[in-house]
Amino acid sequence: MTDDLTPAASFDLDQQTCLGLLATQRMGRLVVGGNSPTVLLAEFTVVDGAALLIGAVDVDLTESQWVVFEVEGIDEHQHLGWSVILRGPLEGTGERRMTIVELTGRWVRSARRTPPLDGRAYL
Repeated sequence: MTDDLTPAASFDLDQQTCLGLLATQRMGRLVVGGNSPTVLLAEFTVVDGAALLIGAVDVDLTESQWVVFEVEGIDEHQHLGWSVILRGPLEGTGERRMTIVELTGRWVRSARRTPPLDGRAYL
């Protein structure tokens, strides 16, 4: 008997789903810089069309600067995950405010083999 292959799948997420998924997480990755980007872990919350980055986000900004912020959720058991990407200008000191200009998301399930049923099993 051969194992069944569950095919990989992926699809884009709408903005409402992206916002809902963001509400389930507290940490994300802030990407700053062009040719030599820096990636920093940051706590966040979304309020009124902006991501507020909480805590000591160690980024030296002289003026408003466009950044990327990524948040994800992974289910190792189900072999699936999602990622939401926010793009926009980051401003402020201490608590940083990132105006969300672009919001995109993607859900992915990896291909996996389903193990064969054990004929000795019972319900």
